Amino acid sequence: MLVVGGASAGDVFSDGAAFDPHAGRWSPIAPHPLAPRTGERAVWTGETMVVWGGCCTGNEHFADGAAYDPAADRWETIADAAIEARTEHTAVWTDERMLVWGGLSFEERFADGAAYDPRTDAWTPIAPAPLSVRHGHTVVWTGDLMLVWGGSGLNDGAAYDPGTDTWAAIADPPLRGRTGHTAMWTGDSMIVWGGRAGIDRFLRDGAAYDPTGDVWSPLPGGGPSPRAGHAMVWTGADTIIWGGCCTPTGEGLDDGARLAEPAQGIPATAPTASPGTTPATRGDDLSLSLLWLVLFLLAAAAAVVLARRT
Repeated sequence: MLVVGGASAGDVFSDGAAFDPHAGRWSPIAPHPLAPRTGERAVWTGETMVVWGGCCTGNEHFADGAAYDPAADRWETIADAAIEARTEHTAVWTDERMLVWGGLSFEERFADGAAYDPRTDAWTPIAPAPLSVRHGHTVVWTGDLMLVWGGSGLNDGAAYDPGTDTWAAIADPPLRGRTGHTAMWTGDSMIVWGGRAGIDRFLRDGAAYDPTGDVWSPLPGGGPSPRAGHAMVWTGADTIIWGGCCTPTGEGLDDGARLAEPAQGIPATAPTASPGTTPATRGDDLSLSLLWLVLFLLAAAAAVVLARRT
């Protein structure tokens, strides 16, 4: 596993490390030849890790990138991209090219993209998408298509075919718009789950999209508590969801759940919870909303009393 860049406590980094799961050991890798950054995106080509974009040194966003060869522990810069600098974009590897799409800078959000071919070190703009500008969306690669969905509180998506450089809108899902969700490809379906609608409305629903029939199927309920920014992986048989944000006190979550064969609609297993914790329910969301309403009314009443005294 290769880790590079990122930010912590106001510092932005350009270093990285490699983790060997067989030896259970981390090893530092050569620093990349780019400005320190976070929000960059990386893909694995089978031989190199290609990193592109990101921010933030001051107010600067980046449109440059580099390729890392772990066998030689060496970086090489890549050609400048054919699109504007950005972060919170997506990147996916097609077995031949890296596709970059969407994202934002301090000035604007984007609905364009480009393809990078590491064999020729060249970028090519891709056709305009039938989608509005967005960030925080997800993409998966099906083997033939790049599926883009959600982001910026939206609930629409589209499929891009790099072989023909064409887009097609996909069916509307049985889900509300969101960002901070996750998506993955199972071999025949794209699974979407979780995320947030607005600043503090976390979600716990999901759906499976079949691109062959252009059909969505709701996932069964009973998964983990509402969350965004979680991890989700496909084991070949099950979907596993873990972590994310946030508890009622704003802390990260350390629980998860397993969904067996989600594309076939088999009910989810009971969520795994940390000792002493109880997964939230929609009733919990209602209780929190009522609590905030009561606190607001009390604050308003106190303000009226103070005003009369003065």
